[in-house]
Amino acid sequence: MFHRFALIVALFVLAMASSTSRSATITVTSTADGGTGSLRAAITTANGTAAADVIAFNISGSCPRVILLTTPLPTITKDLAIEGYTQPGTALNTLDVGNDAVICIALLAQSGALNHAIEVDGGADVNVSVRGLAFGSGFLSGTIGRAIQFLGGNGHVVQGNAFGGNGPGVIGELGEVSIGVATFSDIGSLLVGGSSTGHRNTFGGVASSGIYIAGDTAITVRNNYFGLSASGNTGQSLDQSNGIYFNGLGTGSLLIDNVFAALEMGVLLSGSSDVLVRGNRFGLSATGNFGAQFANGYGVVLANGAHNNVIGDLNGSTQSNVITNSLLAGVYLKSDAGSGNVVRPNTIYGNAFGEPELGIDIHPPGQNPNDALDADSGPNDGQNWPLILDSRLNAENGLRTISGNLSSTPGRDFKIDFYRAVSCLPGGRAEAVTRIGTTTVTTWNGGVLIGRAFFALDLTNAGAPGFVSAVATDLTTMSSSELSPCMVENFFDDDFG
Repeated sequence: MFHRFALIVALFVLAMASSTSRSATITVTSTADGGTGSLRAAITTANGTAAADVIAFNISGSCPRVILLTTPLPTITKDLAIEGYTQPGTALNTLDVGNDAVICIALLAQSGALNHAIEVDGGADVNVSVRGLAFGSGFLSGTIGRAIQFLGGNGHVVQGNAFGGNGPGVIGELGEVSIGVATFSDIGSLLVGGSSTGHRNTFGGVASSGIYIAGDTAITVRNNYFGLSASGNTGQSLDQSNGIYFNGLGTGSLLIDNVFAALEMGVLLSGSSDVLVRGNRFGLSATGNFGAQFANGYGVVLANGAHNNVIGDLNGSTQSNVITNSLLAGVYLKSDAGSGNVVRPNTIYGNAFGEPELGIDIHPPGQNPNDALDADSGPNDGQNWPLILDSRLNAENGLRTISGNLSSTPGRDFKIDFYRAVSCLPGGRAEAVTRIGTTTVTTWNGGVLIGRAFFALDLTNAGAPGFVSAVATDLTTMSSSELSPCMVENFFDDDFG
């Protein structure tokens, strides 16, 4: 009898353990800030289970359904998925350009200054996803400091949300948040956006930064809009705001296929290392329109020892980022930036009209003079730029030859990219509109030509003459130079010299 009773007890314990660890769906049915059916109660319930729960929404009434927060929601302490797109009437974005998502659940600060709306605990094993929510002030008296903040964990996902500004569909004008997504410690990984159109987040009204990264976090930010309405056609960010602000290493982070407009700085890499910025557009609408409302102060800024970052693609031949319409420099390495920052090959034009800054500008602002043997230091080691001496058409073979030299550190290999534009900014400041070729050279390591490398690149697709310039990248240090001063190409062939 005793053994039979013990077996029954054991089976009951196993059944209870299984039921508490099984994933559950907790449904929010009320817009109230607390009590039965509220989002606050749902998070509290989820925290009390061992399961990786899902919070779904089924709030009666038409969209939008507004939850007015008077205090931050409970800190999430376990694996959890908050799925705003479960609310009836919602729909994921289906547009490659723009955003036709229907978001129904809005979290607004009713009164007071909320430090955050959603917070994820620092536990190493916590994994949280947030989809289909809108955040803002709604022009009420309350403010939200950080819409979503992560204090730790790994494998977090933020997709299909709207942070301030004019959100998609019926959600309308959301007002502002100070920061959309923030991390404050080392996090294993965080994905904001994604490859699918339905993954796109919009960071419209942000007073400080769309995304703020502190600590060494491997973050992937892909296919999002910063400083734009959800449609991508209206610039609406507040002044003095950044699209993405790295205030930490961010080792292994990827910023891919985003649009940055109407911001003080599109991307600020402060102290960061090994961050890849590729395939983004700066200073344009989502549809590629150029206008004053889309202008950024800077496109990309590197500061505070930022080193070994890649703006473009070290080994790629296809132009990567489009960086235009900056009031100041397109890419700016501040006086305290580190070295090893690759800037190639990109499309960089239409920046700093009437100013001394360049498309690629290494402090101090304006064209830096080349120095003998590249002996200076500073941001990107003060890498010298190539000197283009001639570009003319060969009548016999139809090739155009660009020739010149690079004076730099002796005994080094350098990749030199050549660009053409139809115009040149005042003061001989170059535009990198179309990459027309690349070559690799080695500087002499002795003799009277020490530190000198010569190039004569034949272009198989010569194209129409224009204004050419070049960027050198040291393949030892991975430091790129400024754009060389632009030079007008010879219209005639060799016979007319």
